[in-house]
Amino acid sequence: MTKQLGTLYSDREDFERGSNLLKECMENKHISFAQGKVNHLVDSLKRAKKLPNGRLDLYTIDESIRSVFHILVSDHFDKIYEAK
Repeated sequence: MTKQLGTLYSDREDFERGSNLLKECMENKHISFAQGKVNHLVDSLKRAKKLPNGRLDLYTIDESIRSVFHILVSDHFDKIYEAK
């Protein structure tokens, strides 16, 4: 029998929480990126779309954005953010 592989996000709400955290951190300048990666991330964010109901279209979110979302919803980021 195969092992059931889980997902990094328990549900869609956690994924959308990551997107909201990214937006908030960028607006408040609480996050910065390596100079070489900024242009790539901005291009990825420009390609991201919303559905008519206002939710993220998950098919337009690429792996670079997903990895940033994952970092933001992890406990490690909360500990770093609270320490400052």
